Amino acid sequence: MGLLGRLAQMRHDFGGYRQAEARRRAAEAALLGRIEARLAALAERPLPPCGGTRSLVMGLAANYGPAELAPFVRSLRAGGHAGEAVLLLAGNPPETRAFLEVHGVRAVHAEALPLLAMSPNSARMFCYLDHLIGEVLAADGTTPYRHVLLTDTRDVVFQGDPFARAGAAEALFFLERPGRTIGGCPVNAGWMRLALGEAGLRRWADAPVSCAGTFLATPRALLAYLLHMCRLILLAPPAARQSGIDQAIHNHILQAGLVPGTLAVPNGDAVTTVPDDAPHGLAVAPDGLLRHADGRASEIVHQYDRVPELRAAVARRWGAGDA
Repeated sequence: MGLLGRLAQMRHDFGGYRQAEARRRAAEAALLGRIEARLAALAERPLPPCGGTRSLVMGLAANYGPAELAPFVRSLRAGGHAGEAVLLLAGNPPETRAFLEVHGVRAVHAEALPLLAMSPNSARMFCYLDHLIGEVLAADGTTPYRHVLLTDTRDVVFQGDPFARAGAAEALFFLERPGRTIGGCPVNAGWMRLALGEAGLRRWADAPVSCAGTFLATPRALLAYLLHMCRLILLAPPAARQSGIDQAIHNHILQAGLVPGTLAVPNGDAVTTVPDDAPHGLAVAPDGLLRHADGRASEIVHQYDRVPELRAAVARRWGAGDA
């Protein structure tokens, strides 16, 4: 699998823990070296501007059947996305692939995902990177795509074209609710401490939280983002990788300016990430959309399933449980 070739070959080592650990460290060191070399090359010679016109939605669907994916898949097409959609699959029942095919979503078997010693949310970043390098970017950096959306799947519903407000920015980071800071949220603070230590937490304690569940970028910005993401995951202590450090690294990339041309988008604009600790302000409108009190409807609603009435409304409209 390209960058993941050596890691993808790792299997349970019956020779004992020490041998398996040595192989893991060697494979990770080799992968880290290749990632750092690509970052260095990208810094010296940036990719040419994207001249493509196509759009691509990518996500991970691990252990999900059609019922869990029905709102995501059906609303994506109904919302106006006529471009390509790719879902990485791992551990899914056989009917999932058939369901995706019917709805024009390409299924890609993420063979390396279960082999990576980290949470699925972190492991997906390596699979995204492999797919980007292998199938989206040509060797000279050209691409037929203008924008790519990385997104969660099970708890995302579309209410319009997800690229409608992409604009001219190279990358869009979508913020969580106003007032939430990394240091003020125990969960995000814990992830930042695990990923970047106390120094990293102090550095970004007052920064707003951007959710790693949705990220929109040009292919060249996405390459830089994923290279930084994967590098920092590999540099994190192995024990930390089973946590949500992908979100901490996501926020570090934004605040440190590691990807040029980024824009932080307030919650409730193109994306609404439903808060878990504050009034969400959403209601089901007569047209079936989840709208804010002022009538606004985001093209993407994330984590709607935190609120029973919103979850029920999405199920009624998109047939969750009746895929």
